Amino acid sequence: MPELRPAPGRRPILPHCGQQRPHRLSTHHVLHELVHVFTHADKSIFGFVGQVLLRPARVVADYLAGRRKRYFNPFQFLLLIVGLATLLAVKLHY
Repeated sequence: MPELRPAPGRRPILPHCGQQRPHRLSTHHVLHELVHVFTHADKSIFGFVGQVLLRPARVVADYLAGRRKRYFNPFQFLLLIVGLATLLAVKLHY
């Protein structure tokens, strides 16, 4: 079996499954992902909030029908909102 080598600038590939090795969880990586969540051009969190507020039934129907690519991941959205609510509750001593 030929050895799988990553392209320049890419993470190493796992030999048993062919996927890229996952990132190590670090403060830098978490901050990068947080910035990416808010600035992703295709599926912005702000656009998702607008769609959920204006057309919630369509968002749910599309998601359940498998048309998920156009929407921000609702589970990431839930985690983000819970995290922000927790942060606000701690900071405001609620």
